[in-house]
Amino acid sequence: MSYVSIKMHASSNGAHISGAETLVDESRANEFLSSFYQRANRHSKGKPEITMLTIRRIKDADIITIPALEVKCLPARYPSEAHRQVIEQLSNVVSPTIAQMALHAVLGARNMRGAILLCARTGQRLDPYDPQRGVRASTFGVTPQESAGPTLKKSHFNEALVLASKVMSAPGIVAEICISDDPAYTTGYVTTENTYIRIPHMKDPYSPIGGRVFLLDTRLSRPEDTISYLEQQPVLITGVN
Repeated sequence: MSYVSIKMHASSNGAHISGAETLVDESRANEFLSSFYQRANRHSKGKPEITMLTIRRIKDADIITIPALEVKCLPARYPSEAHRQVIEQLSNVVSPTIAQMALHAVLGARNMRGAILLCARTGQRLDPYDPQRGVRASTFGVTPQESAGPTLKKSHFNEALVLASKVMSAPGIVAEICISDDPAYTTGYVTTENTYIRIPHMKDPYSPIGGRVFLLDTRLSRPEDTISYLEQQPVLITGVN
């Protein structure tokens, strides 16, 4: 089987509008290219000024396969309650102070193309790029037998689970927080200890809040090694559907 990595990034006036990617058999490339282009033009943030579609061949021997994270759901009726749940879950793997810093960072994120990378011990920001770029988890998809094919409507849950599964497989990553940058989608998640925890009402409807924070234990991996894995290592995830 011959794989390709397909990525879409849409923006207007330099601001991020939409992004998507997958790792699929080359025979299905046209399906996903068309779907991603149409999705970019139907985003709730409006039509983008620029849509970039890229396709890159990936050697089969370079791809690793990992299982999807276990999934759990926690209740929350409004954002303050959801945020308390986030702090409680993160405090299982980092100090309450670092948990608060991570939550504050994701609540302050706007229109980022990637994620904020924080030290799990000090709270220091570790990503070396433009602050609006952050670190981009990239080059991942689901195994062919689990791929239902492209759809114009984004599946927030499935796509987030695939991305989070790759992130948590990276060396040194101990947790992630995500709030969708889709103004109409308010469910977010936190991942710790190989578990993906969905939490509703992470933000008010139509709020501009949206971003990701990865927490890295620098005793387990150097930032440059973790970033290299997140951005370059091709990964297929099993057990998503």
